[in-house]
Amino acid sequence: SSGINAEYGQGPFHALEGSRKLLSLLESVCRMEVGTYVPLELNYFDSDKLEMLIKQHQYKEGGLSLVNVVTLHKALQTELNMVANNNIPIAQKNEINEEIKSILNNTVERNAIRRKISLKRKGFDAWRQVVEVMIVGCSNELVPSRQTLLVELTQAILARSRDGQPLSGLLSSASGCVVLLIQQLRYTSQIPNTDIVLEGADPLPPGLLQTMTRNLVEAIIQCGGNMQQARAHLYAALLHCLKMSSSNDTNDIKLSGAIAQGYHIVDSDSLAVLCSYGDIFIESLCKDASKGHGVTKILAFSLLSIILGADTYQNWLKHLNSKGYLKHFIESINTDNQNLLVGLSSDNIKPLFIYEAKLAFLAQIAQTEAGATTLLEAGIVPRLSELTILHQLPISSELYKQHLLVQPVFTLLTSLLTSLGSRHVVANQQASHLVCVHSELISSIVKSGSGEERTKHDYQDLCVVTSLLAWLRAHQHDLDEEDVAVSIQLQSTGTQLQRHLISLLHSLQLPGKCTTADTDLEVQTIKLQIITNIVSYCVSAMGTSNVIHAVFSPELGTKKGNNLNLLIGMLQKALEASSQHSDAYSQLIHKAMHVNQLSTEEQRELASCVAPDADKCSAVQRAKYAELRLEQLAETKDRQLALYTQLIENLIYLLWRHVQYYTVYCKDPTEGIGGEPLPKKLLSANNDYIKNLTRELPLHLTDPLLKKVVDFCSNKTSSSMTSSFTSALVRRVRKLMTA
Repeated sequence: SSGINAEYGQGPFHALEGSRKLLSLLESVCRMEVGTYVPLELNYFDSDKLEMLIKQHQYKEGGLSLVNVVTLHKALQTELNMVANNNIPIAQKNEINEEIKSILNNTVERNAIRRKISLKRKGFDAWRQVVEVMIVGCSNELVPSRQTLLVELTQAILARSRDGQPLSGLLSSASGCVVLLIQQLRYTSQIPNTDIVLEGADPLPPGLLQTMTRNLVEAIIQCGGNMQQARAHLYAALLHCLKMSSSNDTNDIKLSGAIAQGYHIVDSDSLAVLCSYGDIFIESLCKDASKGHGVTKILAFSLLSIILGADTYQNWLKHLNSKGYLKHFIESINTDNQNLLVGLSSDNIKPLFIYEAKLAFLAQIAQTEAGATTLLEAGIVPRLSELTILHQLPISSELYKQHLLVQPVFTLLTSLLTSLGSRHVVANQQASHLVCVHSELISSIVKSGSGEERTKHDYQDLCVVTSLLAWLRAHQHDLDEEDVAVSIQLQSTGTQLQRHLISLLHSLQLPGKCTTADTDLEVQTIKLQIITNIVSYCVSAMGTSNVIHAVFSPELGTKKGNNLNLLIGMLQKALEASSQHSDAYSQLIHKAMHVNQLSTEEQRELASCVAPDADKCSAVQRAKYAELRLEQLAETKDRQLALYTQLIENLIYLLWRHVQYYTVYCKDPTEGIGGEPLPKKLLSANNDYIKNLTRELPLHLTDPLLKKVVDFCSNKTSSSMTSSFTSALVRRVRKLMTA
C-alpha cells in the first residue's frame, strides 16, 4: 500500500496504471507457494484414530491452529511402549519407529503449510483492504475511471479463484472481495442503495456482464457445500450482477388494495447463461435453499425469485416441481412454523428472515397463472392456514415481528388469487377457509388502535388484509352451494369483519394537504388504498341486482353511526382532497419539464431525497436527480388520483343503490326485492326514515356537489384514469331525488 500512496497519493488515481500496480501486488500474493499436504500411507496406525490424536495436541498461535509436535511425539512413543510390552519383534518395532518419524515429519510439514496459508491470507487481506479503501473511500475525482478499475480487479480475482488457481484456498476472503467490487461496479451506473439507473452513466462493454455471470456460476458450482460463507458471498455477487443486467419494472397486482412491488426482469442473455449449465446450477441453488445455512438459504431464495420472475417459459418452475423441491418448500412451512415458535421466544430472528424469503419466493411464483396453479395443487393455502405462529400476537415492543409474519402470508395469497382469476372456485374456497381460521388475527389487525396510534407497518398490514377481504367478498357468490359449512362460517366471520371494517371509515381520515416527504407520501397512499378497499367491500356487500342488502341506514341528520351521512361526508372530503392532488400533480409535471428554472436550493432539496450525497454532485447531475424526484412524486400523485377516482365512483354507486333501495323498493315493503320481503326492523321505521330521506337528500346531495363529481371523473388529469359511468349514476341519483 505504501507504493500506491507514494505514486498516487498526491493526485488523481489513474485507472490503467493503478490497475497494473494492484494486479502486480495481487500477483505477488498469488506467487506465494504454500505446498500441498500429502496424506500418509500407514501400516501400523489407524488413520482415523491418528487424526483424532493429532487434534488433541493442537494449540492456537495467533489465531492459527498448529500441532504440538513434541507432545504428539510423546503420545506416539507411549503407544509404542505399550505395544513393546507385548514382546513384538525388533524388526517390527523399528518399522513402527520409522512410521512415527514419518508422522512427525508430516505434522511438521502440515504446520508449515498452515503458516504459509495464513501468511498468504494475511497478504491477500492487506491487498483487499487497500482496494476497499480506494474504491469506497475515494471520490470519483480521485478515481476517475472507477468502472474500468473495478472490472479488471473483479475479473482478476475470479480467474485466480478457480480450482487449481492460486486463490482457490482463500475462496472465502476472495469471494468477500468480489461482492464489494461488483456492488461498487453496480453503483457506477445506479444510485447507491436503490435500483435507479443513472442517466448518462457509462455502459458496461457488451457481453461483460454475461462473462462475469458465467464466472460466478462456475465458482458457485466448484465451491463445496461445506464452504457456506463463500457460497453466500458468491450468491450475493451474482444477485448484484443480475440486477445490473435487469430492467426495473413495477408489477402492479390487479387487486384492490395490493401494494405495488418492484421486481427485476433479468435480460434474456443472462438467463441463457444460467440455463446453459443445465440441472447442475439449479440443483445447487435448490439444495442451498433447502439445507443451507441461514444467510445462504435466504440468498438462494432471492436468486430463485429473480430467476423465476424472468423465466417466461416456466422451465425452472417445471424443474422445481418435477424434482419435488417446490413441494418440499411448501411442506417445510410447518417446520418454519416450529422454528419461529422457538426462535421468537428466544429473540432469534434468523428463522423469521428465512420464512420471509421463502414466502417472497413463493409469491413470485404465484404471479403467473401457471405458477399459481402449481402452488394451489401443491397445497400452499392449507399450509398457510396451519401457521399457528400467526395466532400468537407479540407484545407491543415486537409489533414489527408481527408485521414480518403477517405481510408475506397475505401478499402471497393476494398474488395467488389475482393470477388464478375470480372464477377459480377451489382457490376462493381455500382462501375463504384461511380467513375463517385466522379470523381472530384479521379482526385484531382491523381493530388494533386508533388512526393516530397506527404505524406505517400497521397500515401496510391493514391494506393487504382489506384488499383480500374485498376480493373474497366480491366473489363470495362463486363458492359451491354444496359447501354449506364453509358458507355459514364465512358468513358469520364476514358479518363481524364487515362491522369492524365500516367502523374504520369513521377513524380513518382521507389524506389532507399534499406532502413530499417519503414516509408521509407512502402512508397517505396506503390509507387512501385502505379506504378504497373498504368502500369496494361495501359495494360487494350490497349484493347482486336481484337481492339488495342495505349496508348504511337512511339517516342524514346525524354524524354518528353507519348511515348515508357518512357516505356523503366522505364524498365531499374526497372531492376536496382530489382537487388539491390534481393541482399538485399538474405542478409537479410542469416543474419536471422545466427543472432548470428551479432555484438551486429547491433542486438541492429535491435531489437529496434521491441521492444523500447530492451536495457533492455537479449542477447537471443535481438537476437530473431533482427531475427524477419530481417524476417520482408525480407518479405517486397519479396513483393517488386513480384511487380517488375509484373511491368517488364507488361512493356514488353506494349512494345510488341505497337511495333506490329506500325510496323505490321500501315504498312497497310487502313485495321487497326479487320477491323477498323486507326485514321487520326496517318496516317498523320505514315511513319516518323514508320521509326524512326524501325531504333532506337534495339538501345534502346538492347540484354543485354532483357537478363536481362529474367534472372530476371526466377530467383526464391522471394518466391511469379510465372512462367511467359516474355521469350516468349521477343522473340516476338526480332522477330519484326529483321523483
